[in-house]
Amino acid sequence: MKQLPSEEYIQALDKTQCFFLAYESIQLLLAKYFIFNDYVRRLYEKLFIEAENLLNSIRIDSALQRYEKFMRETPHLLNRIPLGYLASYLGMSQETLSRMRGKI
Repeated sequence: MKQLPSEEYIQALDKTQCFFLAYESIQLLLAKYFIFNDYVRRLYEKLFIEAENLLNSIRIDSALQRYEKFMRETPHLLNRIPLGYLASYLGMSQETLSRMRGKI
């Protein structure tokens, strides 16, 4: 949205199809079509809530609580994500994650 390179990147772990819309095209769709505007607003709300929940969890929950929550909410991803990526997402070191997995 700032028209600057992102400080983050996305890496696909599975075969993926990506679609790209130029900033100007998005702005045109937002201005022209209410339904697109409404969809984008709802998408941003969902992303904001998910980001807020993750940050709150990293601040408040223990490493074990974060891992247990991840196991409960997304068990289908446990064996698909490399430990280093999962540890980073959960805000802990890979060593901490490995120790916890050994105890559970």
